[in-house]
Amino acid sequence: IGVIMMLAFASIAVSWHRYVLLDEMPEGIQRLRIDATVCRYFGNLLFISLMLGLACVLAYILFLSLTFSRSGIGTIIAVPGMIAMLLFATNAFYRLGVKLPAIALGRHDFGLGDAWRITSGNFWQMVGLGILYFLLGAAAALIIGAIGYSLGMLGATLGIALSVSIQLVLQWMLTIFGITILTSLYGFFVENRNF
Repeated sequence: IGVIMMLAFASIAVSWHRYVLLDEMPEGIQRLRIDATVCRYFGNLLFISLMLGLACVLAYILFLSLTFSRSGIGTIIAVPGMIAMLLFATNAFYRLGVKLPAIALGRHDFGLGDAWRITSGNFWQMVGLGILYFLLGAAAALIIGAIGYSLGMLGATLGIALSVSIQLVLQWMLTIFGITILTSLYGFFVENRNF
């Protein structure tokens, strides 16, 4: 299911990047495109996610082993280390993610190294974007939970139907916002656009 969701995300993202950066409005079946560009986008998104995920898991195992060490110093090192790991992963995702809109535009000359190089010196700005996105996601989850709880009092069928509908709309908005962040980063760093 996760792979299917990432493929659907890639299809939506490619169309959105092209709409924002090229004013290209998809027509008909192009709205649900699964072509070479989407597959390349998906592959790069999967590669970035797996690379950062593996690095985080290895760092987590290291910090967890420090926590279980006999000395209390392990915990003192592990907690800030885990926070630093999350900050680095957030920064790395946004920096490497600048390549994704380039793929959507059909550019084969812009690689992960180019994305990393062009976004250097913006650690805290990237972390700030990640925190903003996280806070919006948390707010959406709280809204969904509150609405779901309130609608649950209306009855099981109606409450669930309305709650799921609201959840889909908020999730869609959050997805588009996340894609827009990557589009804006590409426009700013690569195309020197002012937003």
